[in-house]
Amino acid sequence: MRNFIYILLILSGFVFNEVIAQSSKISEFNIEATKFSVDNLGYFYFVNGSSLIKTDGNFDTIARYSDKTHGEISEIDVSNPFRILVFYKDFNLIVFLDNQLATLRDPVQLDDLGFYSVDAVCTSATGSFRLYDNQSSSVITIGKDLDIIQTGTNLYSIAGDYNAVKMRESANFVFVQLASGYIIRLDKFSNFSNNRFCGDGICFDCFNDDLYIINESSVYGLDDQNNITFYYNFEPLKIRDFKIRADKLFILSEKSLITFKIL
Repeated sequence: MRNFIYILLILSGFVFNEVIAQSSKISEFNIEATKFSVDNLGYFYFVNGSSLIKTDGNFDTIARYSDKTHGEISEIDVSNPFRILVFYKDFNLIVFLDNQLATLRDPVQLDDLGFYSVDAVCTSATGSFRLYDNQSSSVITIGKDLDIIQTGTNLYSIAGDYNAVKMRESANFVFVQLASGYIIRLDKFSNFSNNRFCGDGICFDCFNDDLYIINESSVYGLDDQNNITFYYNFEPLKIRDFKIRADKLFILSEKSLITFKIL
């Protein structure tokens, strides 16, 4: 994979010292979690089974949430730290929490909205949330009154029968990761913009409209034309999740959250 990235860098016409980042490890917090997130206020959120824990920047616990009746938490989206989205894929429902992890409303039953095969969801600035409907192979935006306010283009020619793994919205784009290894970039109306094949066993993050992709030993960033703008290599880790925020890279391994400062 590392050689593959180097080839991409050369083909993209970039000088190595312009895209290869240096970093220093600044902390390691021992925690067992399946996924995590960090909001724009600097608070952390850790998921383990059906439990969600919110901590401050020093990893002191602020709030906890758990509802075992819905099974395990599949995904969280903390883009709006005052309206946190929690997705339970097995039960096809969404719970919204406030900044103290208290429920804001009754769970949103996606079956009741006519969506019976939802693979991924994310918070939306233009409505309440977006969902990837596997039956129509499209991203649909749901308003605050739980009505459909936008339906994107059919993506079956790219997605085929593969499920969506994850979805996120940035200021001007929507990103959908497929189980096939493709990550699709859509515009803010959920219409196709471009896609990128990234292979298996990776996860992505987006920040300032850039797409960031990670594997066991490197992370790289892509602009809206899929040009590589950032590349950082580190010692191989068994990565469960990651986030990149401004000048910091957070990597969740099997038993800890490691923070790097990007120089």
